[in-house]
Amino acid sequence: MTQLEVRELADKKQDSIVLHLLLTNRCNLQCNHCCNDSQAGEPEGLSMEICKSLADSCRPAGVTAVHFTGGEVTLRRDLVTCIEHFAAVGIKPGFFTNGINVSDQLLQELDGRISAVSVSVDGPQQHHDYLRALPGAFDRTIRFIARVKDMGWHCLVQCTVTQGNLRQLDKVAEWAESLGLSRLHFTPLELAGRATVMPERERLTVKDLHLLFDTIARLKGDYPEMEIGLRGMSDTTFIREHPCNVYACQGSCHEGRSSFPRDLVITSDGTVYPLIKDLHPFFQLGNVNNRPLSDLVQEFERSDRFMVFQLLCKYVFQEMISHYPYPLFPWLASLGLASRSEKFWSSIGRTMPPIEGGHRVLSLD
Repeated sequence: MTQLEVRELADKKQDSIVLHLLLTNRCNLQCNHCCNDSQAGEPEGLSMEICKSLADSCRPAGVTAVHFTGGEVTLRRDLVTCIEHFAAVGIKPGFFTNGINVSDQLLQELDGRISAVSVSVDGPQQHHDYLRALPGAFDRTIRFIARVKDMGWHCLVQCTVTQGNLRQLDKVAEWAESLGLSRLHFTPLELAGRATVMPERERLTVKDLHLLFDTIARLKGDYPEMEIGLRGMSDTTFIREHPCNVYACQGSCHEGRSSFPRDLVITSDGTVYPLIKDLHPFFQLGNVNNRPLSDLVQEFERSDRFMVFQLLCKYVFQEMISHYPYPLFPWLASLGLASRSEKFWSSIGRTMPPIEGGHRVLSLD
């Protein structure tokens, strides 16, 4: 890619890209609900050489923010070195952790080098320890949060919602306030990885989702000083009024927004996806082990895959959002579901490409 092409690509993207980097799939826990099926013994992940190359290509690709996730990123002995590579190009990454066994030495080395830390707390102690499959996990995570708070770090708590904690979210919010936390996000259980074999009693029904929506709305009123959000869900009315936010403009965008995905996901083996890793493999941009991210972004934007991605977004908007009766819409999950359904592919006059590995063929009916 020439310098002129780099400038043209950066100018064309009026919305910056957030990169979600699964730095490793190795983990020190084996959580019952892990959507990545992370566990001990997994490969280290991307090499440091590739991490440095990735950092160097972030700006040319339009990336302005990076979030490390896994697995458990603090298991990487070269985590600080990796973060320094991104700092060298002006990006302070954030990272996601379970807060288990993070040493004081590592925290001191990370201090000042990261933008924020996200921590998993999935309800009161008993339920958290059950999901983590580790007695005492809750107390250890709470101690970690207290440590990073004392260091002045920005801390976001993320809570996966299942049947087991749906009616205990008030306690989670109360606990978060008692620790002086300002950000609390809830995420409905994602049926991927090990979560697919969890008992049926833990899965959320449509009725449960309605209760979750109402609970979040009430908690926002009860805790006005805290940012309380619901990840993976989008305001239905807002999407209908501003389809550009879900890449579904029918013509040129009235706000002048780019139709290029504003989030990219890189898995621990280097595969790049737009928005979420649960899309049909057809939509992969490629692999950063083989080519720089900036080249993959440029090639994707000019490809048939990008055109089909836009058709997918418009399909979900027209077929699912237009008549959706509830205030919050599961946009990302619906996108993944539609991308792996025969119904979408037939709607654009194509046969769905073969799916290999762990991706399931699903029906929208």
